Amino acid sequence: MVLIRRGVMKDCKDLLEVYQSSHSMEDIVNVEQVKAIHRNPLISRNGWLVAESKEMVIGEIIFRMENNLQLGKTGIIMDHHIDARESRDVVGPKLVKAAEKIMVSQDAGQIFHITTPEDYNYWMTNKYFAKGSLSRIEVPISKLPKVRFNNVSVVEHSVADKIPRKMRFSNYSYPGAITDLIAELKMQNKKGRLLEYYYGSKLLGVGVVINRLNKTAQFAADVTKHGIEFIDAIIIKTAKAASRWHCNSVFSIVQSSQLDMIGKMADWDVSPEKDIPVMRVL
Repeated sequence: MVLIRRGVMKDCKDLLEVYQSSHSMEDIVNVEQVKAIHRNPLISRNGWLVAESKEMVIGEIIFRMENNLQLGKTGIIMDHHIDARESRDVVGPKLVKAAEKIMVSQDAGQIFHITTPEDYNYWMTNKYFAKGSLSRIEVPISKLPKVRFNNVSVVEHSVADKIPRKMRFSNYSYPGAITDLIAELKMQNKKGRLLEYYYGSKLLGVGVVINRLNKTAQFAADVTKHGIEFIDAIIIKTAKAASRWHCNSVFSIVQSSQLDMIGKMADWDVSPEKDIPVMRVL
């Protein structure tokens, strides 16, 4: 019999074995690394479920809610792992359905996840289907155009601060694009910048940029309903924020459906991403 319950930190000991059974998690070698993953500031008490059998944890699912300005309240499945020694087709759907029930109770209208091509068929059996595709856009910082802000103020947050609730949204970016990058920045103590753009008291948009290896940086930016006319400037301004670390280039992962709009902002080098965004409409 499989029991689905809320996850607690002591489950990380069993989850280490779950992770080590997966080729995608081979770099996780001790319990402290597993605990660090579950200290993600985006994980809430109600957003982590585990599957238990014979007093052993054999799987987990981690999820959260986010407000998407085009779709409404959206659930995001952040992580999902099943012990390779167990039947994923039996244990996995139990975890997925239990997580869906919680997200529905929080008024989610749809649930979003990014999967690998290898796992796409599994998600299809759980009624999640491809929602477009993702692309990587990259450009040398020196080739970013100049932008002007008229009466727009930029507020920079300390990386040590909590993730502001007003940053937990998506509009033109895919669900989780901004918040996932902020969470990584905070958890791994990397160089980064969190930016908010205001016109008077109105929040126009947010941006995050994080320093990567080989003099590159990754960024994500999006706008609220008040900032649509400023989207070009906010994206370029956020990308340029990486110049502080003398990076040669910046990149971002975006929805391919937005390439027509984003492509006009700079001379991006565009390449397809292998991972697939999937969604289930509830």
